[in-house]
Amino acid sequence: MAVEQGPPPPPRPPRKKAMWPWIVLLVLTLCAIYSYNRATEIIAELSDTLPPAIIDLFEDLLRYDGHRPGIDV
Repeated sequence: MAVEQGPPPPPRPPRKKAMWPWIVLLVLTLCAIYSYNRATEIIAELSDTLPPAIIDLFEDLLRYDGHRPGIDV
């Protein structure tokens, strides 16, 4: 005894690709651009308002990678 199933269902249309990963990427990119611009503004403002001795100290620290030449502790 055979059971008839009827006609097969019509094929489904292909799924659309998800949009949310692109939106997340856009938001993160905009946040990164804003953060970079804000950080450069803050650094420029600090370099204008800090005394030259402090700026020289930062340059010395960066130049010698945090270790002063001739000082062993």
